[in-house]
Amino acid sequence: DEVLQQNDQLVFVGDVSAIVYIRKTRGLIPATDALEHIQGKIFSRKMIEAVISGNSHLAGQTIKDSQFRTTYNAAILAVHRNGHHIERKIGDITLQPGDTLLIESSDDFLLRWSNSADFYLVSEIKNSMPKLHDKAFKSLVILALLVFLLTTGYVDRVAAIWGCGLLMIAMRCISGPLAKKAINLQVLIVIGAAMGIGNAVQTSGLANTASSALLNFANESNIGNYGTLFLVFLMTSIAAQLMTNYGAAVIMFPIVMGAAEGIGVSPYPFVFTMMAAAGCNFLTPISYQTNLMVYGPGGYKFMDFPRLGLPLTVLVAILATFIAPQVFPFIP
Repeated sequence: DEVLQQNDQLVFVGDVSAIVYIRKTRGLIPATDALEHIQGKIFSRKMIEAVISGNSHLAGQTIKDSQFRTTYNAAILAVHRNGHHIERKIGDITLQPGDTLLIESSDDFLLRWSNSADFYLVSEIKNSMPKLHDKAFKSLVILALLVFLLTTGYVDRVAAIWGCGLLMIAMRCISGPLAKKAINLQVLIVIGAAMGIGNAVQTSGLANTASSALLNFANESNIGNYGTLFLVFLMTSIAAQLMTNYGAAVIMFPIVMGAAEGIGVSPYPFVFTMMAAAGCNFLTPISYQTNLMVYGPGGYKFMDFPRLGLPLTVLVAILATFIAPQVFPFIP
């Protein structure tokens, strides 16, 4: 029944890992004085777990005497020993080899200390960066501006996207380094290369040839629009098993558009089906990065993927084939 007021200090008791969620709660700021002395911007700080090594100069010292904050530009929030949280004033805890430290630090801690002899292990707690609630309104306004510019066409799309992205950085909704990390260059290169191949497919006449072959087969088999949709799904899904889903989508796009134009119906249900099929990377361990990551460590065999992935692919194919025309009719 206690009514909270501004500047009240709250003491939480429970799982230390919950601090990651608490520090993201709007209106709460850490009461630890040590955090104020960490160099670097608040929105670039991270939560780190570090294990004290047997050769560390920290072993045998109290946290206060070790000058941890000054040396590492980081603040210790909690200490675990033998799987149990040490419930004592942080500065008075004497560190021992094997102790696990929960640390808040600047974003360069991993780079500087991950190979240090002071720690057996240094790992980042995922999604531990604090949320900038005070920047939410600015971000929403910039997003609305981007949508407006893209829908009205007053500004070139590339210029609008770059401009709003730079505006996000200028308004400190995100830092420059974080914005750079958000750009996956490998994905961009794959998409760019796939677009080049897609243009080659179209300009060389391969798209028209493939579209004509698809239409001829559909007409001879008398499978109708739904059957043609299923064929589009099948072709795209096979392509996605042999390359990335981005590449499959880009290469199949001109073929799908040509098929829809040849039938004389809306291209939207065909594009929707193609997008669903491009994401069906279930049949082989090489069809998607995650499949390959678990292939060896999980002890899977090659045939495990088609054995489990084929029924799932068939299910998605049936759903996509019947749902697409309901959402995007053949005749608008």
